[in-house]
Amino acid sequence: MGSDNIGANIRNAVKVLQQTYENINRLFNTMDTVGSEEGYLSITPRFLRWKSDVEPSGWFIKDFIKLYQRDEDPELDNDSGLKDGPIYAVEINLEEQEPRIYLIKYTFDMDPAVWRRLPTVSDYRFYYDSTINDVLMELSEDGDINIAVPKDDKGSKTYNGIKEIRYTGFDLVSLNSRDKVKTMIFDELKKL
Repeated sequence: MGSDNIGANIRNAVKVLQQTYENINRLFNTMDTVGSEEGYLSITPRFLRWKSDVEPSGWFIKDFIKLYQRDEDPELDNDSGLKDGPIYAVEINLEEQEPRIYLIKYTFDMDPAVWRRLPTVSDYRFYYDSTINDVLMELSEDGDINIAVPKDDKGSKTYNGIKEIRYTGFDLVSLNSRDKVKTMIFDELKKL
């Protein structure tokens, strides 16, 4: 009887995780639609994530990053498909006490020699690590906004010419309608 309960618990956990992933996929599709209406261009057709076949903690996805740029920004002069302007991110982190959404504005030196292609899945570490790396980045707060700036040239170069990162967040479960995607995500990104 005990192993039946364990088996049922495992099956139920996998079902909950699968449903969570399906809901996140629907949210990303809605974000792309609403973002386009609000003047944001998705530069990651899917999303960035950390994945590892070596470490069991990398076998499931617990942190998702979707990147956007403002459609109105000028094209970067190198045929990369990128704009010469900030990169905005919506990060979903399932691993915290309460699942969170982070809204992030990355301001880079958009050097055309460095930014030659759109971000790929393997670029996850540049976006995730830069907001928490207190060795290379000076971390501070301004009210509800967290700020990270490179401590020196090494920090800037490690993260593709980063100048500043501004971010804030809220509980994922509070985002429960298309209207809230506009107001809680894209209206707030404009304020960063």
